[in-house]
Amino acid sequence: PPPPPPLPQVLVVGEWRVLVVDDNASARASIVGMLSDLGFAAEAVESGPVAVSRLSQSAEAGTPYQCVLVDWCMPSPDGLETIEAIRAAFPGQCPVLILMSEVGVEVENVPVLAKPVMPSRLQRVLTGSAPDAAEEAAIPQTRHAILRGTRVLVAEDDATNQVVIRGLLHAVGIKADIAADGIAAVDLAIRGDYEIVLMDMQMPNMGGLEATGLIRAEPRLAELPIVALTANAVSGHRETCLAAGMNDFVSKPFQPGELYGVIEKWVTGSADSLMDDAVDLAELSGADIALPADIPGLDVRAGLRRVSGLKGLYVESLASFVRNQTDAADRIRAAIGRGDIVTAIRDAHTLKSAAGMIEAGVVRMVAANMEAQLQSGVVEEAMAGIDNMDNVLGTLVADIADNVDFSALML
Repeated sequence: PPPPPPLPQVLVVGEWRVLVVDDNASARASIVGMLSDLGFAAEAVESGPVAVSRLSQSAEAGTPYQCVLVDWCMPSPDGLETIEAIRAAFPGQCPVLILMSEVGVEVENVPVLAKPVMPSRLQRVLTGSAPDAAEEAAIPQTRHAILRGTRVLVAEDDATNQVVIRGLLHAVGIKADIAADGIAAVDLAIRGDYEIVLMDMQMPNMGGLEATGLIRAEPRLAELPIVALTANAVSGHRETCLAAGMNDFVSKPFQPGELYGVIEKWVTGSADSLMDDAVDLAELSGADIALPADIPGLDVRAGLRRVSGLKGLYVESLASFVRNQTDAADRIRAAIGRGDIVTAIRDAHTLKSAAGMIEAGVVRMVAANMEAQLQSGVVEEAMAGIDNMDNVLGTLVADIADNVDFSALML
């Protein structure tokens, strides 16, 4: 791809004021600190509307900002919408606009600064200086270019997690095949040619530990990296996974950087797989999608961060959750009623995992309590809590359906 467009002018250290727009307080503080260390006068705000207001106030006071760093991953208005709002508000003297993103994107006439933001990279973008050889070599990895074409096998039974993982991998050019249980994972691993396996631990028919053992029994796959996707990454559980032949761990629900990082750690970078479809980052990003800032029981901002700010992917994950988890309480109740506690535990675990992926904290907590009670054998207590689960889940699903427009999705 062509390099990002150059800045229209080089910023002058000590004379130029920089505004940081990021909804994450830690990120704001970190980037402002880096800018200060580099000699820039820097301030930060938490949203696009506040940024436009601050820019207007500073211009009227005769102390305008010369540069604005805008995070892409923000609820509506997101980074791209914020940039357009700033351009519209200052058509004559628009400050230099830079988009910050964890996913490698190209935006016409907007330089892109890869996150996580590093001091050397920040200085290079702001001053227009050339990176040294070491930094030049590090940039593609930071932008995950090394992963493009990698073939990954994902063993995951939950539909919502499948949507998120596939979308995040697709966003950086990874070819991902999905296995819904351990049996399918073993079959695909033996027949396919993968560079790494992401293995969920709790799946129907065959779990991750047994599947890993069968994969390791194949001499050709003895060195194939297998990474556990687990919500129980405590010491004892890690030792069990290592003993089964796994190489590493990613705790669910995970952050995009953790997922990309563990894949980069284990793949060789010599991928030669041809992508079946071109990466449609515009569809995943969903620039035209309007998301509410707040839905009771759902942390939209945190949910967007889990998918690197890709609003289209987040809406798709919400649709999957509504589609597959609306009747979860009824399924758990029915399983307990027929004495099938194993299925009830698995359904509670799946609901907990899916709720965590979309950042539905209350539902995740209720499902986690249900799973723990069933695992501990206190079935009567678990049964008593089914109605509460049904109410909490039903309310969330109704609120999502009322506030999120799914009409643009290819469901």
